[in-house]
Amino acid sequence: MSGATPRAIAGRARRALEWRLTSARRRSAWLARRGTAPLRLKPTFLVIGAQKSGTTSLHGYLADHPAILCATPKEVHYFDHAYHRGDKWYLAHFPLASRGMTARARSGVKPAVGEVTPAYLFNPLVPKRAHGFDPRLKLVAVLRDPVLRAYSQYQMQHRQGREPLSFEDALANEEALLPSELERIAFDPFAPSDTAQRIAYVARGR
Repeated sequence: MSGATPRAIAGRARRALEWRLTSARRRSAWLARRGTAPLRLKPTFLVIGAQKSGTTSLHGYLADHPAILCATPKEVHYFDHAYHRGDKWYLAHFPLASRGMTARARSGVKPAVGEVTPAYLFNPLVPKRAHGFDPRLKLVAVLRDPVLRAYSQYQMQHRQGREPLSFEDALANEEALLPSELERIAFDPFAPSDTAQRIAYVARGR
């Protein structure tokens, strides 16, 4: 703060206040959503992947359909990363039942309700968890040529700074590290799975 002008100090204070107000509004909105979880629609379908196979486009098509209601945000990651938060947390991401009634009145059919999390297809813990939540869930998978999919994933992660290796070295790294990462996840259901998700170029295609 040394040497800062009163105008600069005031600007910093204003930005800090705006950030705090925005954070408070988000917390308040989330608490309201969570408090109304019992009044919200349960999902009837999951788009489970695969990553880099067009799931973002599919989500856009689904969200535009008058008889389909999607979760907010697109990728909830409940059955892989946030399962410990419980069903109430999960349901808070879905529309209120009243919105489902409105959609039904407009379209003439009961709306489908779902979410799109591409990582679900790869995580070995997801099938049991999703089945336990509701065995009637419909599962939608979008497939793509595995070589093109792997290279698309690599390009994305390289752009994001999450993959410093060349594509060839990244594939060799996957072969060396992925088996132990998958064993660790299977042994500890609450262990972070970020590394396994990041390095699985070939395995996701399989």
